[in-house]
Amino acid sequence: MAHGRLALRFEIRSLAATAIVLLACCGSPAATKMYWGDSFTNSIYRANLDGSGLETVISLPLAADPLRSGIARLAIDSRAGLLYWTDTNTRLVQRANVDGSNITTLVDLNAIQNIYPGDIELDLVHGKMYFTANGLYRANLDGTQVEPLITDSRIAGIDVDHVNRRLYMTSFVCLGESQGDCVHRSDLDGSNFETLITGVGGAGFDIDAIEVDPTSGKMYYADEDNGRIYEANLDGSNNVLFYEATLNTVGHGLAIDQTNRRLYWANASWQVPDPNGDIELRGSIGYSDLGVPDPNDEFAQTVIASGLPRGIVLDDPLPVPEPHTSSLAFAAAFVIFCARRRRARNKGDGNLFRQRIAYRFPAAPSATSRHTKSSTHALISAA
Repeated sequence: MAHGRLALRFEIRSLAATAIVLLACCGSPAATKMYWGDSFTNSIYRANLDGSGLETVISLPLAADPLRSGIARLAIDSRAGLLYWTDTNTRLVQRANVDGSNITTLVDLNAIQNIYPGDIELDLVHGKMYFTANGLYRANLDGTQVEPLITDSRIAGIDVDHVNRRLYMTSFVCLGESQGDCVHRSDLDGSNFETLITGVGGAGFDIDAIEVDPTSGKMYYADEDNGRIYEANLDGSNNVLFYEATLNTVGHGLAIDQTNRRLYWANASWQVPDPNGDIELRGSIGYSDLGVPDPNDEFAQTVIASGLPRGIVLDDPLPVPEPHTSSLAFAAAFVIFCARRRRARNKGDGNLFRQRIAYRFPAAPSATSRHTKSSTHALISAA
């Protein structure tokens, strides 16, 4: 009986190990590329995470006001090889292959109302995309079944918590508050809306991008005009300054590199330094190590220093496996476990593993065997 329990315990551990291996094989690979939009050139670029290997992926017609319109935000479906973006110049939500081919218009916001799209995020588990445009909308990944979730025009940045199935968002002037911006949370359908953080920035219209890190239970959001990025728990508690830029605004896009534990940020700042109206672009893309607060801008690394980057994504949008991936991995491991158990039963006492267990942990003699041995010893002594 003891041997059977040991064998079962060993095989349960094998089941867990098999599931972990399968999960690792099915999980998201490490990010190797970053993509971002540039509103000044109205193009989408791609580069390695250290900024090398820069290449143009998509070039769109120039916007009428390149400083304030054009490509706004990006999202990526790495497994399907698709890029999504919003364009405030054409008021479109579009999609293309990651090599720039097959550009497709998914949502024409001119057909809904004369509004400007902003942030965009994907929920690949449920086949949905979310985008801001004078409120918060949800649609299928192909652009069908567009539905409004929140109609307030002050929604700014959004992100999807794939693990806890929640939606995080930032808003200008705190959706009704008299001063300061806010961070909110809701269910994926917009219900159970709650305010987590209030009073961000000054008089409002400072907050922008937000990025959720379910792995550490943290979120990061940008106070754009003041050049600050804050870190907080997912419930809004322990809200602290994570990074402050000394020269530029920051936070026109945030992305987390789960493998290297870094937070990438895009900065689309510019200025007019002389009376001639010449424009000096001061845009950049950089990163800060997670877990290392940098309120004095001492440790951040700049990898791109040009243009007006708006929105940044890495090619691993799901840092944790989706629920159905985990289920498939454990189901496959369970099938392997059952097959091993059946094979072991068919082999009976000749099972090699059971023989090894019996050799290392010999069973104690039973009461019957002890009695038999004692009786035999007594008979021999009497003889």
